[in-house]
Order: sequence, then structure tokens, then C-alpha cells
Amino acid sequence: MFRNYLNIAIRNLVKNRLYAALNIFGLTIGTICCLYILLYVQDERSYDKHHQAAERLYRVTSELKFPDSKDAKRLSTCSPPIIPAMQAEFPEVETSTRLVDPAPFGIERYLFKVGDKVFYENKGYVVDSTFFETFDYHFIVGNPKKALNAPQSMVISEALAIKLFNTTDALNKTLQVTGQVDEETYKVTGVFDNSLGKSHLMPDFFTPMNSRGMGEFVRSDNTWSGNNFLFGYLKFKPGTDVLAFEAKLPAFIERHGGDQLRQMKMHKKLILQPVSAIHTNAEGLDASEGTSERFLNMLLLLAGFIQLVACINFMNLSTARSTRRAKEVGVRKAVGAARASLMGQFLSESMLMTLIAVGLAVPLLYLLLPLLNQVTGAALGLQLTQNWSTWAMIVALVLLTGVVAGSYPAFYLSSFNPLSIFRGMRDAKSSTGAINLRKALVVSQFVISSVLIIGAVVIQRQLDYMLKQDLGFEKNQKIVFPVRASQSHTQLERFRNQLSLLPEVAGVTGMSAYPGQFVPNDISMYKAGESMKSATNIRFAFADEHFMRTLKVKLLAGRDFTVRDTSSGESRAKVIVNETTLKSMNIPMDQAPGMVLTSDRDGGAQIQFTIVGVMKDINFERMSEKVTPYMITIAPHEALPQVITDVNTKDYPSYLQKAQNIWTELFPGIPFEYAFLDQEVAKLYNTEQTFSRIIGLFTLIALLISCLGLFGLSVFAAEQRTKEIGIRKVLGASMASLTGLLARDFVVLVLISICIASPIAWYLMSQWLQRFAYRIQIEWWIFVMAGGIAVAVAFLTVSVQSLRSALANPVKSLRSE
Repeated sequence: MFRNYLNIAIRNLVKNRLYAALNIFGLTIGTICCLYILLYVQDERSYDKHHQAAERLYRVTSELKFPDSKDAKRLSTCSPPIIPAMQAEFPEVETSTRLVDPAPFGIERYLFKVGDKVFYENKGYVVDSTFFETFDYHFIVGNPKKALNAPQSMVISEALAIKLFNTTDALNKTLQVTGQVDEETYKVTGVFDNSLGKSHLMPDFFTPMNSRGMGEFVRSDNTWSGNNFLFGYLKFKPGTDVLAFEAKLPAFIERHGGDQLRQMKMHKKLILQPVSAIHTNAEGLDASEGTSERFLNMLLLLAGFIQLVACINFMNLSTARSTRRAKEVGVRKAVGAARASLMGQFLSESMLMTLIAVGLAVPLLYLLLPLLNQVTGAALGLQLTQNWSTWAMIVALVLLTGVVAGSYPAFYLSSFNPLSIFRGMRDAKSSTGAINLRKALVVSQFVISSVLIIGAVVIQRQLDYMLKQDLGFEKNQKIVFPVRASQSHTQLERFRNQLSLLPEVAGVTGMSAYPGQFVPNDISMYKAGESMKSATNIRFAFADEHFMRTLKVKLLAGRDFTVRDTSSGESRAKVIVNETTLKSMNIPMDQAPGMVLTSDRDGGAQIQFTIVGVMKDINFERMSEKVTPYMITIAPHEALPQVITDVNTKDYPSYLQKAQNIWTELFPGIPFEYAFLDQEVAKLYNTEQTFSRIIGLFTLIALLISCLGLFGLSVFAAEQRTKEIGIRKVLGASMASLTGLLARDFVVLVLISICIASPIAWYLMSQWLQRFAYRIQIEWWIFVMAGGIAVAVAFLTVSVQSLRSALANPVKSLRSE
């Protein structure tokens, strides 16, 4: 019986080549998209699943509440003494470890030297010696349990080992590293690779906490309220009730840090986060890394919609051509074929088409992977021989698509009454119902496409708004030179002075961190007559006296910095605050210059700052966040390693060559680096840019698949009305009127879909825009434009066949009459 089904299915495909090609092409495109999205989501959800105790690994995060803020601030980090105290006090903890990422402290890259090789490496972490007892990494050489016991030891990645020593057998080899401190010698005690799986912690190297630099500070820090800069991890013993453990933490933090928290007038709560959920939590913590479950769920929904659009094509074309198969059904029923047998036959046809489509989609996906990876920023591979879950997805996709696409045609075609068929009559109610269903399916296709079009336009407009919005400073024509090596900082002033003499340079400034970089510094401060109870938390960066002029920041009150502000005779540091600081502290603009801000420290000490000026609010970070109280503190040139130049030329290669010559003279042996400030700011929106590319691509694909179905239906409609068109032409109908006659019904369906899609798209995109503190308004013309695009594409698609029918010779159409 199956063989018979297969033979009939193949015959029908060969007999109806156009419809078969349209269905297979649509299903192939849909399957490529659907399969890629499934692979992408599977890959994103695989992070940190490879650890043997993955379900027992948790990160300790912090939630802070300040007196001046209505909302609590959630951090993915905690204070240095918290993790060791948990290990010592709670028997539920099997192992624990701390991790410091020095990048937020200005140590974004490390300078490596091995012989004649000198280069920078981007990512290194400082960790406790118990790190590899808590997390599982595959060691090529070395003992993970002892690799980080000794000071100045280093565990490096396979790629870094090859880069440094041209081999992975690098055990006990030495190298010089400049980063946290001046140049020091490290010994390689292990080499790891990522063969076990992906992790949210994938650096180039690890160094132990008992080394100099950041480790020294962490070991000596007993701050329980502030200094929430390190990541803390716990591995619980099997059978631990994590919720019960978490319930003990309020008393734990009160016992150890209650006095400090009361002195700082802040509330702190410790929250446990599963390590396996870190990578997919980008909307909450770690916004600059990973992805989000909401985004992944949207992609899955998008994959389902695209495949559904392809399935709808099959349903529409199968039911539309039902009259051509009615006699076949009647004969089969007359000779005793059961309805179940007929349904099996029609389902086998849809399954065969799906198999052919998937058979085409898999090799095409393999070829298209580089292009799709470029769109999504992923690095996916199609490993059919190594990953059986990929085969499971393919099989599930074939079965689901085949059943969904073929179910309604199978039910509909197998329901025909043989007597009505042989009499040339059809059940009017059944025919009307099928026609209405086809219309509903076409509408649903274009509802999906229209929602995607509107969504793509809104996302792109929001992205353009964020990239082009006035950030309060000028980001264009700015080139940044990061001077990372600490031994080079004594030459920073000479470097800035020589750059300023170049004719291409309009201004030079130095900063501790430039806009677009994370700024970890903050301090709670109050004005005269108040106390820490009403203190405002203010973030701050360091800069020199040229900051305002170079970045063209508007001064609203007071004065700019001067060279005298950095002199040792000044008792208080000078600061320029933003507008939001004044609003948060209820300081009138005209009273701000000269006002003293105070912060109480441990032991009764105080830190005081004098406001010399007020600047316009500037966005140092993403526009999804509101501008917070911020201030710029003046500092000596040698403490400002980020050198920013304002250039007045478009001949960047010539200018950069001159800058490199100065760099080579002053910083011999240090690799030359530079970055364009506008590009660095744009990197803050990598997630939105990726989302925009994905939605844009899949919108085009959904629209293409919808048009394939519409084209097939227009061909069928033209065939059904061949004689009518011939008679109308004989009676003098124009080509335009005939084209409009055939296209009108389909265009009306598309207009209906726009009316349905518009409120749906408005609601969905309004929800998406809520995550941005500064956002666009969804204007009416977006819906009109989306509708115009959908109608135009639909009309052009239908018009191809309409023109062909209108141009046909009426004699041939009426010859049989």
C-alpha cells in the first residue's frame, strides 16, 4: 500500500510540475530558515550545560536599594568577602570561587611578550585557586586542581598557547605580561580548550587571586556594602534545597554587613542565579553579553510562522486544485476505497514534498551557513555525524511539516461524495467553505508578513534613533588611542602634546574611560546640611581640562576645568556634574557652582568635592538606560590612559600614520592601537543590530513565500476563468480592466490582512520599545508604508499571471465552445 501511495504521489508531482515546484520551493526556503533558527536557539541554550554539576552551580548576585532611588538596582556581582564567608559558614556549599574581570577597571587588554613576539590579548580573568574545582574545563596539559595554587601562575587557552609558543605543549613555559601591574613573569601551569562545551566564561587565560594586582586588593577588602565588582559562584552539595539556602541570606548579610549598610543608608539583598541561565539573561543582568529568553522565544515563534506560511501555500494550492482530483477521488471511493485510505494517500503526497524540500534544504543550509552566521553573529556548524540532536530536529520537522501541510487537504479531498462528482455537481456548502478557508489562509499569511514588515521598520527606526540621537557629546571625527601599558603612562602628557601639534588635530583630551565603555566608579554623596541618609549615588569618570572642548559638551553653568584644578594645593577635588545630579539632589542650577558635596567613609573619614560647573546630560551608556547622576572629576594627565583626539580631516590613513610615528617614538615595543569613538558607541547596540538584521531577513523570506502561494492561486484563478476572459476580450474589455479583474480579489485580501496586522504589530512593538528609556513613537505612516509594500508586492505577483491571461488569444480560449 505504501508503495502504491508513493507511485501515485510521484505521478501527481510530475503531472503538476508548476504547483509542485511552488510548494517544494516554499517549503525548502521555510525549512532552511526554521532549521537554522532551531540550531541557533539550541546553541544559545547549550551554554554551561556541560559541567558535571551544572544543576548545582549558582552565581551570587546583588540587589541594591539607595535612598534617592525608587527602584532597586540589580547587579550580577557581589562584594569580595561574601563568597569566602559563605564557604566557611554554610555546610551546603561544596566548593566556591570568585572571579574578577579587570576590563571595567581599564585593563581591557594585556600586553604579552615571549621572545620577539609582542601582542595584546583581550580577555583574562583573575580567579580563586578553586575555580577548576567548581567549573569543568578540558585540560590538554596540566592538573586543573593544582594549576592556580602558586602565585604568578597562568592557565591559557589552546589558541593562546599556539599563538605564544606554536604548540599546546606549553607547560612550565614562561612569558612576560603587562596588565594589572607593571611587567611580570608568569609560568604556564595549564592549557585548556573548549571541547566540553560553551560557557559564559570563555577567556584567553586565567591568573590566580593570590598574585599581585587585583588579587591583592580583593584579598584585603572587607567591604560588605559596596565594591560589588566581582563574580561569586557556589557549587552546592547534592540534595541541597537552594530555596531554603537563599532564605538564610538576609540574616547572613545582616550578620556580617549590617553596620556598613546602615552607615551607607542602603539595603542589600543577595540572590542566587543558576549558572545555566546566565547566557540567556541579557535583558536582566549582563546586558552586554549573551542573549535573552525573550529573544530566543521570538525567534522560535518566527520560525514557526515562516514554516506555517509555507504550509499554508500547500493547503491553498491543494484545495484550490481539488476539482481536478475530484473524479480520481470519486472512482477510488466507487471501487471501495475507504476515507482513511484516501487520507493516507494525500498525506503521503505532502510528506513526499516535505522530504524533497528537507532533502534540498539541508545541503543548501550547509552552503548558506557562512551568510546566515554573518547575519546573526553566530558561529554555527551543521554537524550531522556528531550531533544526533540535529537529526532529531530534522525528523521532527519533516513529520510536523508534512502533517500540518497535508492534514486539511487530506480531510477535504477525502470527504467528496462520489455521486455528486459523477453527476458534475459539488456540495455548494462544502465548496463555499473551502473557498472561504483559502481566503482566510491567504489573509493569515499576509497578516504574518505585514506584522514582520511593521516590526522591521520600527526596529530599524529605533536603532537609527539611538545611533543618531544627540548624546550630549560629539562622537564623530573622534579617534581614541588607548595607552594600556602602565610603564608608558609617564609619557602620556608628551604624547598628547605632540598629537595636538599635528595640523589634523583640533583638540586632545585624556579620560579614564571614554563614552561607550563601562564605568565602574560610583560614590554616594550629600550636600551641606544633609547626611548620608539622603545621599545620592553618583557615577564618575576622570578627565583633564580639555574634556569639555574636545568632546564639545555643553557647559550650562559655572566654569570649565583649568590646569590649576589638578594642583596639589587644592584641598578638594574639582568636579563638573550633569543636570540629572542637580535634579536628584534638589540643587538650583545657579547655586551649583562652588557647592561642596560630601561622602562619609569608614572610620568617620570624609571625601569632599567642589562643583565648578554643570554640564548638559550626556549618555555614556546605552539609551535603553536613563541618564543617571554623573560627574567628571579632574585628574593628572598620567592617570588618564584613554587619549581622545578631535580631528578635522577625512584623510584618516595619513593622520594615523603620523600618530603611529609619535607612538613608536614614545612607546617603543608597545603595539599601536586606535579606535573610532562613533564605532565604539555603536557597539553598545550590537544586540539590536543583530535583531534588526534577523527580522529584516526573515521578513523578506516570509513575504517571498507568501507571494509564491499567491502566484500559484492567481495561476489557478486565471485557469478557472479562461473562457470568461476570452468573452470579455471579444466584447472589448481592455487589458488594464482584465488585469484589475483578476488582481482585485487578492488585493482586497491583502488589505484586510493589513487591517488585522496593524493593531497586532502596534501592541507587540510598543511592548518591545518599553525596554528603552529613550524611544521613538510608532507613527501612522509606518502602517501605511507597510500596507503599501504588502499591496504592491501582492499586486505585482498577481499581475504577472493576470497580464499573461489578458494577453492570451481569445480564439484559443473559446475554441472548445
